[in-house]
Amino acid sequence: MNLLSSKVAFGIDIRKKLNGSDLYVKTFQIAAMLPVLYLITASGYLGLFAKGGPLAWLFELGMSALPRWMVLGLSYLYRATSSEVIALFAMLVIALFLGLFSNKIFREDEARGIMARKVFMVLIALDLVLRVLPFGFNMAFGLPFEVIGFAVRLLSVAALYMDIKAHNTKK
Repeated sequence: MNLLSSKVAFGIDIRKKLNGSDLYVKTFQIAAMLPVLYLITASGYLGLFAKGGPLAWLFELGMSALPRWMVLGLSYLYRATSSEVIALFAMLVIALFLGLFSNKIFREDEARGIMARKVFMVLIALDLVLRVLPFGFNMAFGLPFEVIGFAVRLLSVAALYMDIKAHNTKK
């Protein structure tokens, strides 16, 4: 029995199973929560900033898997407020709102669900283009994490596309 097929089914009107948009939302939320462990631990133990380790890797992995516009916005927010707590909560609030409104965006209406998937696919594709342009901020976390972040975003586009493709084949 394929574990993935028993828990995931691609399409628009899938109930009681994860679909591509659910996978995207869950991936986004997990990526937003990975840096939290590092920031909470580092606020109590400042020596953690001086050395790397598993928590630093989780931070870099989470930040590289988030949309580039969001990371740049969080960086600007941190520089403007000098408070990592505000940037941390802003990141978590964005992930929370995406999770809360994902059913309304992706599942409530079939036409809106298709359009939302297409819009998210275009936004993610623009993010992927931004990632390959030679800007200094694109290599902030090192090549391995940037490759993993690119792959996560590419798989998100694929999951959303598979929803649309499965819906069109059912028609």
